Amino acid sequence: MASNAILSQGTRFYIQALGTNGTAKTITAITQANPAVVTSTTHGLATGDVVTIAAVVGMTALNGQSYMIKNLTANTFELVNCDSTGFTAYTSGGTATPFTFLESNEHKSYTVSPGQASDIDKTTMISTAKEFGVGLSDTGTFDVELNYVVADVAQVEMKKGLLDSSERWFKIVKRNGGVTGMKGSVRSLSEAGSVDGIFTGSLSVRLSGNKNEA
Repeated sequence: MASNAILSQGTRFYIQALGTNGTAKTITAITQANPAVVTSTTHGLATGDVVTIAAVVGMTALNGQSYMIKNLTANTFELVNCDSTGFTAYTSGGTATPFTFLESNEHKSYTVSPGQASDIDKTTMISTAKEFGVGLSDTGTFDVELNYVVADVAQVEMKKGLLDSSERWFKIVKRNGGVTGMKGSVRSLSEAGSVDGIFTGSLSVRLSGNKNEA
């Protein structure tokens, strides 16, 4: 049987330019569904874009939240990982504003590590074998190996993230068009050099939510 493996060469990496957004799109309807489907006439958005929702009347649980989008038509799009079945019905109004992203030209590899629950040792002196319970789960990490370039616009944004500790979105766009999106905070950006080598570095991000795929 032939393999369905996808070559990773050609993968592109983006970081959100915090505070810089695109033009707000007017919302005219949102379904109570899993996933939620937003109607916005001639929105002009693309699969893998990330939008923040504001000023919605009725389904107010969406206000202030950001979502990756997929399954677009000319006038609608889905909010990835958004189950709105239990939300109050949409009444009127609202905007979906796309975030702006900066592309890295220096990334070499990346790893998305999902969250893992801790083991709680419940073993006692009369146990006949080790006994464990499942503890709290973390939200995982996203790590990127890169060439360290001071002027690279994406790395400039990474350094801002290291200083302000604010959450940003990160996107991986694969050569087959698939998009993986994650939200998190920069926790480190290292720099290293060596004899007869180039400057390299590592970005580490603590994720704050689920991985999104479009």
